[in-house]
Amino acid sequence: MDKPAQSVMLFNREGKFIRRIGRAGSGKGQFMEITDMVYYPETNLIEIFSLPERKLLRFNTSGELMNEVLSEFYFLAFYHSKDGYWVYGCFPENKKKGVFEFRGNKYNLLLLSEDLKTAKSGFCESRNFFDRTSNNDNFQVNDEGELFFHYGYDNIVYKLKNKEAIPYWFLDFGKNRLPYDHIVTLSTRKQFDQAISPGAVKYDGLIYNLRIGSNQISLSSSEFGSLENSRSIIVNITDSIKVRNYTKIESVAQGGLLPNPIHFNHNKAFFIINPRMMNEQELTTLMREYHIKTNNASNLILLIVDENNIT
Repeated sequence: MDKPAQSVMLFNREGKFIRRIGRAGSGKGQFMEITDMVYYPETNLIEIFSLPERKLLRFNTSGELMNEVLSEFYFLAFYHSKDGYWVYGCFPENKKKGVFEFRGNKYNLLLLSEDLKTAKSGFCESRNFFDRTSNNDNFQVNDEGELFFHYGYDNIVYKLKNKEAIPYWFLDFGKNRLPYDHIVTLSTRKQFDQAISPGAVKYDGLIYNLRIGSNQISLSSSEFGSLENSRSIIVNITDSIKVRNYTKIESVAQGGLLPNPIHFNHNKAFFIINPRMMNEQELTTLMREYHIKTNNASNLILLIVDENNIT
């Protein structure tokens, strides 16, 4: 999925381009603005959601449009499970549909019916003035087929099972963790800004780029309100949720020797490496540790390593 180009492209396992799936436009089988895309290997189907028209398009991998569904709800991310459609539906507009009846609050997580017309239930209560956070990583599926959800304003990763959102992992950022329990009780954006404005305490724990493997969780974290001093974190989930590797980097763009994985699959971690952004020492280490040849004029590299060999 290429959001800037409003394009979904299919490649084979060798990296050869096969075809485009759908195209930008306002007609049948077209999308005005790709918000999220999910591929379901068990059915070999691809679903694309276009936000402006609230349209979900379903294609097969041959590029054939199977059907379209118009949703009653706005959302930034989604995943179709046996329970229905789980969506990150953090939009005040959804309140007008009669779903939210509790004094102007809203839910970040909705479980919708198969036709996207009805909300079965809502979770992760939030406020209308919270910023939306989406990196197309809100929903993650591990190798066992378990479905998880997270969003930027919470330290908890939820497991979605039997129509419930179950708190599963709590990521503790220490005394400076974002005070979610407090800010969710505030009633105005002004109170919110005053509570977490930059000062003596630099609140940590705005989470994004979450990826879940068999033995590892990877994520990025930054101080609230700034992506400067972003951190790349690898958590060993088989070792009492202890942080195994905690690397502070100068900015999101620069990264360390290995950036956060873009994907985990069957004990393998997948990385996109940009040699042009590495210094000589980092390149030397990369070639020595992972037995590859490259230089600082090279194109992007797809690196696949065992989860337990991440350095």
